[in-house]
Amino acid sequence: MNYCENCNCLCGGEICPVCGNENLREARENDFCLLTESETGIAGMFGDFLQNDGIPFQSVPSGSGIRTVFALPLERRKIYVPFAYYERARALFIDFFEKTTDNSRCKRLLDNL
Repeated sequence: MNYCENCNCLCGGEICPVCGNENLREARENDFCLLTESETGIAGMFGDFLQNDGIPFQSVPSGSGIRTVFALPLERRKIYVPFAYYERARALFIDFFEKTTDNSRCKRLLDNL
């Protein structure tokens, strides 16, 4: 699996589908990889799932920069996990959303994984 150092995404091809970077490298076990981006509340609940399963992760605020002008918290969070835990975290993510969302919403979320 290739890794983009610009956006911390895993890529199946030779070009990052997110930023277009062509300088990809093989992912290393300790590379923090973007797993998902979701609303802050959902990201918090999913973070608890990761923590309970012993998967290290980072949750980083994301969203509209205009909110920071008004000292408001960003509405979304990006969750990163080390590559060594990526597949386990991905399976947990699928299980989490199948249990917590309706089927149509779950399908849309999983399509973006």
